[in-house]
Amino acid sequence: MKTGRSRSLQAGFVFIELAVVLTIMLVLGSVVSLGVTQFMGEGAAEARIYEQKQLLTAAVSYISDGNVIDAPFQVYPGHLGVLDPYVLGDVKYTWWIDTDGRVMENPPAKK
Repeated sequence: MKTGRSRSLQAGFVFIELAVVLTIMLVLGSVVSLGVTQFMGEGAAEARIYEQKQLLTAAVSYISDGNVIDAPFQVYPGHLGVLDPYVLGDVKYTWWIDTDGRVMENPPAKK
């Protein structure tokens, strides 16, 4: 038969056990958060490339409809200019559209 004394010694966790479990959880949490932030950075780069391709398609469609781009213009969030009917949604980044339909991040060089 067990005594009440031995039962009370095993009823709770020892501080060392709690510290070990907490340390393991912190290490696993840091590894997971590093992996997630790495994927978030790649997602932003992919979104930028997708947006550039979407604007290129819009510019080509605009020109193929018989329109002419007389001067380079800037597209930025909330302002799509003449490409508004050709773009689904809004843009997140600022872009320059050249007279031949090229989509660039920087303004085109003066000719």
